[in-house]
Amino acid sequence: MSALERGEFQLRNGERIQHGMIIIEIMEVSEYKMPWGEKYMMVAYRIREGNFVSPVAHVWGKTKEDIQKRLLEVVQFYNQVRSLLHR
Repeated sequence: MSALERGEFQLRNGERIQHGMIIIEIMEVSEYKMPWGEKYMMVAYRIREGNFVSPVAHVWGKTKEDIQKRLLEVVQFYNQVRSLLHR
C-alpha cells in the first residue's frame, strides 16, 4: 500500500507522493471561499515516472480525503493511458 493510498502525505507546495513507480508532485495548494460560503482547495500537481513529466493539472476538493480520492482516480487513469503518453 502506497503513501497515497494510506493518506500519509501533506497538502503543501513541493510535496512528493510516491505511488509505486509514479511520483505525484504537488505544485501548489490554494484555498478558495465560494460565494455561497463553502471552502474548497485547488491542488495543482504533475505526474513523474522515469523520464516522463506530465503537464501541470488541477483537482478540487473540500478536504484532504477528497483530494486523496481524486489523486487516486488520476493515477488509475494514468495507468490506463500510460502507453499512449510514453512514445
